[in-house]
Amino acid sequence: MTRVETSLHPDVADLSQFEHETQVPDLLARDGVAGVWTFRSAPSGSNPAGPVVRIRLTYLEADPVEFTRALAADPLPAPPAALAGTATPLLTGPLATITPWAWDWFDEPAAAATDSVSGA
Repeated sequence: MTRVETSLHPDVADLSQFEHETQVPDLLARDGVAGVWTFRSAPSGSNPAGPVVRIRLTYLEADPVEFTRALAADPLPAPPAALAGTATPLLTGPLATITPWAWDWFDEPAAAATDSVSGA
């Protein structure tokens, strides 16, 4: 996820073209990638030159953490220097799927749960 301070930034179209012609095909060629979806917010009606948020969502068949490690070892091609400051990164990293009502992160570890029940 990146932010561009103004939707009228002259390099936004060039950066988008670079990403779609270079980085997205590179991602799609990697093991474990099922697809890539890119989109951006629209500037508000009251501030048409205002900031926009751009998102590139990569769908994985591989483990997200392992894929991120492999990507760090072999990163995507960097944009040309002239485009490098066009967008500011806001969030980069893997996210796991959450299946409703099938999580355990609120559960106490088994030993702690047993101790609390027995009064120890």
